Amino acid sequence: MLAFIIEHSLILPGDRVLAAVSGGPDSVCLARILADLCRRPELPFTWTMLHVQHGLRGAESERDEQFCRALADTLQVPCIVKEADIPAARSRGQGSVEMAARRERYRLFLEAALAFPARRICLGHHADDNAETVLFRILRGTGLRGLAGIPVRRTLSQQPEVEIVRPLLEETRAELQACLDGVGQAYCTDSSNLSLRPVRNRIRLHLLPELEKVGGPGVRGNLLCLAAHARSATDWLDHEAREALGGMTKFIGDRTVRLDALALAQLPRAIRIAAFSGLVERLMGGGPSLLAAHYEALEGLLKSGHGELHLPRGLRASIESGSLFLEKRGSAQPPSPFALVELAVPGRVDLPGGGSIHARLLGPPFPPLEEIRKQAPTLAYLDWNAVRPPLRVRGPQPGDSFQPLGMTGPQKLQDLFVNLKVPRRERPRIPVVLDQQGIVWVAGYRLSHAVSIAFKTSCILELRLDLTI
Repeated sequence: MLAFIIEHSLILPGDRVLAAVSGGPDSVCLARILADLCRRPELPFTWTMLHVQHGLRGAESERDEQFCRALADTLQVPCIVKEADIPAARSRGQGSVEMAARRERYRLFLEAALAFPARRICLGHHADDNAETVLFRILRGTGLRGLAGIPVRRTLSQQPEVEIVRPLLEETRAELQACLDGVGQAYCTDSSNLSLRPVRNRIRLHLLPELEKVGGPGVRGNLLCLAAHARSATDWLDHEAREALGGMTKFIGDRTVRLDALALAQLPRAIRIAAFSGLVERLMGGGPSLLAAHYEALEGLLKSGHGELHLPRGLRASIESGSLFLEKRGSAQPPSPFALVELAVPGRVDLPGGGSIHARLLGPPFPPLEEIRKQAPTLAYLDWNAVRPPLRVRGPQPGDSFQPLGMTGPQKLQDLFVNLKVPRRERPRIPVVLDQQGIVWVAGYRLSHAVSIAFKTSCILELRLDLTI
């Protein structure tokens, strides 16, 4: 156990750790193991027990809470108890009671971790849970990522510095039970685990035992071996997807991501599916992944080049002006244009919805003119002597026009956006930088001809757009 934790850096010396303990055998075993490990000189850390009171099983739920409080006293560790509001969680999202309870549980995990504060949240998932998860996903319909099973660690998208870790993931249910029996440790039994209504219970209680009758006792091990191979392949695909997405992805706040549809379509299909999966996980903050059929639907949308698609968990995909948008529910309304603010030189302006514009002056020697003109669209170089301060930043307004660099006459901003295929929903977000004479830079898109640098330029104004990615 210690070797597994050290190998995967699940807990580091000096860490502050939360252990989610329900009162069941797996999490109680986790608590006993952490209580022992934290005293060892090779891995000193501070930990606290966390119990979420779901209130779904009446007296049983009350019993579990009291048991966890008593266990914490025995182990001489603090115990944080959080009460879940399942009806409120169901009103905030779709799915069953079990799904709502899971969302609420993870929300409370994060809330407790930030308050403690803790960098790690330990959960009691074990090898049998992993095998059952793989089988469940096969039955439901899954791809390579689903076959990879339960990850040993994952960050929380809402708070990337907080990690979910699973120190017991290589231990079997029987091994954990033997550990508890060996020290005479009591635990609580959740009667809902015996119900045949949830599919996962039917898999655990009936399907896996029947498969072992046919395929022998190695069935669970084979499922775990499949998961390990799928995890290795998924890790490689994720790396390739991150590399490929770097130049074609733009996050708009924390609820919407825009992708270049044409560039995305040119990726190998396996990398594209990995990209979809990673983006969905980031938008939705983890949780159950989409099914293989949903990724096929995304592929169909991309191939068609237009339309929209409503996916589970309040996710919406659409294509507009050559861009594919993935949006979390509640994010479809376009933002209002932001108000006029002054940009000092040197200085910065923070933009509504995230990002900022920075300004500074550069003296000679300057880079070659050809090199300057090749700069990224988020970086602009202006002839400071041609600028008429003060600079101001605002959103686009009706009637805006200017002469873009390289054009022989003025152009309406609306026409510029149409020609560049800028999606309508994004236009109100685009920062427009002005001086006393008019527009000098449409941030991220075009510089004004009136302030462009030349060989006689003696001082450069550098404007840099930092986006929220």
